[in-house]
Amino acid sequence: MNITRKSFLAGMGAVVAARETAFAKVAGHASPLRFMVAADIHYRPGVFPHDNRNWLERILTRAEDARVAFAIQLGDFVHAAKRDSGYLAAWNGSRIPTHNVVGNHDDDGGVHQETLEAFHLTRGWYHFDIQSFRFIVLDTNYALIGDRYVHYGKEAGFVQWKLPPEARMRLHPDELDWLGEVIRDSSFPCIVCSHRRLDGDDADARAVRTIFSRANVAHPGRVVMAMNGHNHCDSWKVMDGVAYFTVNSANHHWVPRRHTAYPAEDVARWREIDHVVAYDTPLSAVVTLLPGGGINVNGMKGSFWRGIPPEKIGFSKGITAAIENRTILSASPGNGSQSEINGE
Repeated sequence: MNITRKSFLAGMGAVVAARETAFAKVAGHASPLRFMVAADIHYRPGVFPHDNRNWLERILTRAEDARVAFAIQLGDFVHAAKRDSGYLAAWNGSRIPTHNVVGNHDDDGGVHQETLEAFHLTRGWYHFDIQSFRFIVLDTNYALIGDRYVHYGKEAGFVQWKLPPEARMRLHPDELDWLGEVIRDSSFPCIVCSHRRLDGDDADARAVRTIFSRANVAHPGRVVMAMNGHNHCDSWKVMDGVAYFTVNSANHHWVPRRHTAYPAEDVARWREIDHVVAYDTPLSAVVTLLPGGGINVNGMKGSFWRGIPPEKIGFSKGITAAIENRTILSASPGNGSQSEINGE
């Protein structure tokens, strides 16, 4: 399913006018900012389907057609950054500026420093300013081993899925301190990008939201939205005036139990295909930050690859092969539909 510039502009016509909000007071002087976001491409040849360059090129073509200012991927882009450097080069070398978030699987096949180099980063947390907005990228891939924070990677000495839940996908304390400083020092509204979600009830998510809350009390509208991948689902909610947007995978949804829905030739070609329900469309979203305080999400609808939906294998729980169009108001009191599905 190709989204053309014409269809994108048509979707923009459905934007609901944003009411006066704290965000509007901060962002009212800014021009609309349009960018593209994708998550969880999971390029892993011979393991997951859609392991070809065309899948990525379709995502980049959509970004070009929408004339976005930049594109950002929210982690789990590859599984071995050094080995898959050619695939990464296609992303990093796009005609559109690109930015990277490190996901928990990006370090699977190598040491963390190799991943940083392949992603053109000096460290996993950083920020950049564009058109009177500040984008803050977090690295949520530390393990708490005893009292030490150890970054995921081949050299780390542990297997991430064998860690207790409270030890997985942590933020380094220095990173939390930095987050507070970079928000406080910003002159612009902030959008926070991470791989794991920040709207949960774990200690790090609560710590991050405390930082958001304090910033918005001191400077109304300072933190506008947090975006994440990891969960392979499409959901959003608004908490304390901050929109939380979970971006669906560009490739598939992982299911915990192996299934036999795909034909034998697929199983022979892709080692973990019996652990996923794949999409037939490389999903992405074009997001527009509007000066009035609104956030427009222009998503896209696909379908399930090979005509095999999750219901066929007894696993649905709200899984969709889509990212819905929506307009999020940063100060909206209600919650949108959401899904509490565990990610990879």
